[in-house]
Amino acid sequence: SEFEAAQAHLVPADRSALLPAEIMGQFYRRLLSKMTRERFPVLNKRCRLTRFEKLALALSAILRTRWTLHSN
Repeated sequence: SEFEAAQAHLVPADRSALLPAEIMGQFYRRLLSKMTRERFPVLNKRCRLTRFEKLALALSAILRTRWTLHSN
């Protein structure tokens, strides 16, 4: 995707500064995936992430950012 292509060009210092944006991006991608899978029932019910899903996505973004910073 275009988002992934843009991420490939970030320098490590940018990745650290953009961590909150990365976490929110993970949330929105997961929500979009859920809505797509459920055929966009947005008028009938709320599409939400559980606390566990949010925690798992945030931790994965944090670990991925730290791994990228330390591997370069």
